[in-house]
Amino acid sequence: MPDVVLCGECASGFLMPQRRAMRGVVTGECDGCGVYRSRVRRAVLRWKDHGDEECTPAFARLLCRLMVDRGMVARCMGGVLIVPLPSSPRSVRMRGRWHMLPLARRLAMVLRGLGVDARVATPLRMSGVMGKAVQTVGAGRREDRAREALHRASRAVIEGRRVIVLDDIVTTGATMRRAVHLLREGRAEVVAALALAHAAQRPAP
Repeated sequence: MPDVVLCGECASGFLMPQRRAMRGVVTGECDGCGVYRSRVRRAVLRWKDHGDEECTPAFARLLCRLMVDRGMVARCMGGVLIVPLPSSPRSVRMRGRWHMLPLARRLAMVLRGLGVDARVATPLRMSGVMGKAVQTVGAGRREDRAREALHRASRAVIEGRRVIVLDDIVTTGATMRRAVHLLREGRAEVVAALALAHAAQRPAP
């Protein structure tokens, strides 16, 4: 495993908070640490696809800082479940791991250090292939893919609980919206939707 952690310049790219509207979330938004480009893109890809797992603690701290800055931590004080977005079985085989799970666990640990009873739950499953997180695919098609691929495997673990949905990269927001819908359908309260990075949004024509 490469012995690489985030340098100061790389970390600074994750200190440029991004927001986009997200129905069904208490905040009304999906929050990201930075824009998926340049150093942020390289850092995420090293961690995600090339085994740079030593970035996991740094990413968790950056996500926690985002939560603190946005006033989200207070909403979690009664206890919260962190729900990482699942990878497809094919992606897990290719990477040899479900890369979001260690990040969710580390974020839960950091939040517990702030007095939050944070745990990880994995009620969602990806049965199909969504394709690369960032590619030239129409928003409508990604919505269709998300509906086809993402499912809730368990309701009991989330019913009546506060949850945080966690993803690595938000492109059109289709997968995150589907996840929020499934969790709310399972009687969970989605207090936050978080991502390491948001793809740069194209201006409206």
